[in-house]
Amino acid sequence: MKINNHIDSLVTNYKGLLGSASINDKTENIRENFEIDVYTSNMVKSGEALLKIIAEIKHSMMLNDFDSIVGENNQMEESYKKIVSEVDSNVESLKQTLIQALAELESAYYTSKYIKPPTDL
Repeated sequence: MKINNHIDSLVTNYKGLLGSASINDKTENIRENFEIDVYTSNMVKSGEALLKIIAEIKHSMMLNDFDSIVGENNQMEESYKKIVSEVDSNVESLKQTLIQALAELESAYYTSKYIKPPTDL
């Protein structure tokens, strides 16, 4: 599997890096510096590959976790249904208040002494 290969590469390169870190004579220093550069660049590549795999796994888990997505949608639906119910009851209450106010206004209008009789045109 890719993950095991990258982890093995990290371990191998780390061992090689530690093995190259010993103190030797000046002629071998250039070769060892090159080896150290190779080991560290390989470690960086393996680390980056592992980070990409981890990001892909996280992304896959977020997109493919249908149970939690469905559960969250159900919670939101229940919340919205509750809000709709509250709004409906408020609208019904306002409707009843308006009906009563209109009835009072009609009663006051039709019993007013200032009402003009309809004119025929």
